Amino acid sequence: MYTFLRIPVTLLLVLPLHAWAVSPADKLAEDMTAPLDRGVPVRVIVQIDAGDETVPVEDPVRRSHYNEVRARVLSELPVDGYDKARSFSHLPMMSVRIKNRNALDKLLEHSDVVTVFPDKPHKAMLAQSLPLIGQTPVANVMARAGANTTVAVLDTGGMYTRPEFGSCTAVGAPSTCKVVAAQDFAYPDDILDDNGSGLEGIGHGTEVAATVAGVAPATKFALLDVFDGEDAWSVDIIDAINWSIANKDAYAIAAINMSLGDGTLNTATCSKSSGVGANPFVTPIRTARNAGIVVVIASGNEGYSNGLASPACVPESLSVGSVYDATIGGVAWGVCTDATTAADKVACYSNSANFLDLLAPGSAITVAGNTVHGTSLAAPMAAGAVAVLKGAYPSETPAQIEARITSAGVPVTDARNALAKPRLNLLAAQGAPVNDGFSSAIALSGNQAAVSGWNFNATSESGEPLHAGQAGGRSIWWTWVAPGNGTLSLDTQNSGVDTLLAVYTGTTVGALVQVAANDNGAGGSGGSSAASMNVSAGTTYHIAVDGKSGVAGSVALQLTFAQTVPSADLALTISGPASAVEAGQQTSYSVTVTNAGPDIAQNAMVSLNYPSGWTLAGGSCVEIAAQTVQCNLGNIPAGQAAMTMQAFNTGSQAGTFQMIATVASDTADPLQANNADTTDTTLTQPSATSVNEGDVPTLTEWAAILMAAMLFGISARRRMAI
Repeated sequence: MYTFLRIPVTLLLVLPLHAWAVSPADKLAEDMTAPLDRGVPVRVIVQIDAGDETVPVEDPVRRSHYNEVRARVLSELPVDGYDKARSFSHLPMMSVRIKNRNALDKLLEHSDVVTVFPDKPHKAMLAQSLPLIGQTPVANVMARAGANTTVAVLDTGGMYTRPEFGSCTAVGAPSTCKVVAAQDFAYPDDILDDNGSGLEGIGHGTEVAATVAGVAPATKFALLDVFDGEDAWSVDIIDAINWSIANKDAYAIAAINMSLGDGTLNTATCSKSSGVGANPFVTPIRTARNAGIVVVIASGNEGYSNGLASPACVPESLSVGSVYDATIGGVAWGVCTDATTAADKVACYSNSANFLDLLAPGSAITVAGNTVHGTSLAAPMAAGAVAVLKGAYPSETPAQIEARITSAGVPVTDARNALAKPRLNLLAAQGAPVNDGFSSAIALSGNQAAVSGWNFNATSESGEPLHAGQAGGRSIWWTWVAPGNGTLSLDTQNSGVDTLLAVYTGTTVGALVQVAANDNGAGGSGGSSAASMNVSAGTTYHIAVDGKSGVAGSVALQLTFAQTVPSADLALTISGPASAVEAGQQTSYSVTVTNAGPDIAQNAMVSLNYPSGWTLAGGSCVEIAAQTVQCNLGNIPAGQAAMTMQAFNTGSQAGTFQMIATVASDTADPLQANNADTTDTTLTQPSATSVNEGDVPTLTEWAAILMAAMLFGISARRRMAI
């Protein structure tokens, strides 16, 4: 567990200036010389040069740089001055046990070393709040319970054989087991929960993880044991954070929960990662958050009203303090006493500061068969909320998830310091329904539909009417386009709240025309609503369902459409040449079909009959028999027209000829008088001047030819005589 891998140097990286700009004294976070002077080795955490921090931590190039620097630092320490080195694959850090002052001095003087921290112990913060934070409707109505996420619980382990974790017989077994990983980072003792009584004891880690499971019953768990007895040392905690970063994608880790702390009073954020006053958890927590993990940490139980324990003081964490979830009488906690208690009162033991992020129920929490108290229970409430939100909004970043939680929280003022902080409200953090706004209505289609949703966090818009004439304020919207003329029936019978139902036409929320509305009307019972109305083909209808008097809950909407027998009104006209046409010429004709509605004319077909002796010369229609062509126009919507062009070589005989066209479709057409048209075409003989090559001359034409020949001969003889 304390081995160090030496990897050959393959990269030449430029070190940042701060590696040389920081003095050896500044690199020493706290005085570690006293134990060494007494001959007692000390375990330290070394923060090394991080290289190019724009390179993602998952990139092997960056991790190779970490290994190169660690190897270089250790190679320059005296071999008798250190042992038990441990590296962290995804962090620019390592731990080393230093044996003497000479090794410590060499470490502090090394140009690749940024800061050296002592390894310190952290204590577990010991601790029916779900309705208070709005978890019940989120899980039961919205079905949001943290599916496809994992929470890494850095604690004393966890008794995963309990039903809260799926009654596991081993990690991942059986299929109901919610534990995807269980690992010791401190002393490997193979005990499920170090804080419990015996191998199957219910300890701190079990209670913390079970609290997460109560908020997010569908999430998975990585139970990471960082405790050795009653202490969790910094190096083991950092090692578990590193593991969480490395395995984030493999297990879909959404949150890390740390219900532990060192008890120190930090009156300002622990934001320094190097130099005097630096905190060893800044880099690990910042790296985890940048990798997409929300790091949730209990604020501590020391009763501070002006500061937090470490590591909760690290600003990239989500620090959580504790409130009561109900009145439980006066309570003495040792560090303080609450003479009275009530829901949403900040517990006097809960550390607080102006940089505290969140409050959550921590007293009294009944979990895993025990009733417990503390910020240790408040933190996993928040970690479970993170899992639920990440499962519902998988693309959101830690900053977005944290903003949802903190911005939607119920403001609670701490009487000790007059600071108002948000108390976790998981329901409000879900945000408004996707169809809260008129313009974001969900589109329905077809003759039948059954949809469900909720109007939690829904609102009314400016200019929105009172639906069914009643006060509401939590409306959600759907749209539906009528596929034909008929009757539309709607009801909200399976909703969980008293509903208001209204149907409108119009294009803006401030200019709607009501078509139908109902509050507990015909067909409605138990607070449900129902309405029936005649609708017109192609018209868009806007459907609003509201909670009467502002109630919120599950909403169900059923839609049924019964179409009347569809009908269309087809009309056909033929247009041809405007004047007489010489026989034998190519002539074009236009056939135009219009549909006056009210419904679509399905599969409209035109039949065109032309005179004997004429021939089809071109066009898009198909000749199906002698003197007959057929043209398929497809579907013609109401109010639209379709046209086909057809060309003919007209007959060789002069005279007047008639063309006939008719139209029909699969849709009934009660007015068939306009479904046919005829046109007459007059053909004339070609003019006398148009003699074509190969024509036989007439008698008159022969006479003219002979006369011309004789005159030509006489003229020729006269020229010769001269």
